Amino acid sequence: LLGLAAYRGGFLAVGENVPPGKKPSDSTAVAWTSTNGTTWQRLNLHLPGGHALRITRAVGSGANLVIEGVASLTHRAKHGKATVTTSPAVWYSGNGGTSWTAAKIPVAGGSGHAIAGLAASAGGFVVIRPGTSKSVGPDAVAYVSATGKSWAKAGTIFATRKQHLSVTQVGGSDQGVGVVGRTAAGGLIAFESGT
Repeated sequence: LLGLAAYRGGFLAVGENVPPGKKPSDSTAVAWTSTNGTTWQRLNLHLPGGHALRITRAVGSGANLVIEGVASLTHRAKHGKATVTTSPAVWYSGNGGTSWTAAKIPVAGGSGHAIAGLAASAGGFVVIRPGTSKSVGPDAVAYVSATGKSWAKAGTIFATRKQHLSVTQVGGSDQGVGVVGRTAAGGLIAFESGT
């Protein structure tokens, strides 16, 4: 079990299943739902965009759910071995986890493909991607969505040029979103947004 989220319909628990004697690359993403937190039902997950190895985070806002995990894709060469790559992935559901759609979160404005954090607030969802800019160096880029379906850049989170921000934690509530990061010197720095 790697993540737990509450939403209007109840709760969603997520994680990974690694069969005994198998490698982590043989893992499969798993999820359960519950209307009351006492009785749980395993979901028959069909996550588009490759083989979902694990789900690491789950958040809910209203009736909507967003999950983040790791997916693998197999690339077949014409006359060679197949190669497998892994990458972060995000999916959303508006029906309590019955069906999921791959979220298309932009990679723009200096952000990379990795995901540093995922949170829910009263207004929907926030994804934080690590980024970099010429003016301050390592920073982070925030993307927002009301339902998980369409995403837009909300802003850049940065410290001073010499601090080299690395986001370590992202959290949200109906009051807003908080981001905690570490600087190159080892200090902690926090940011908050009420929107």
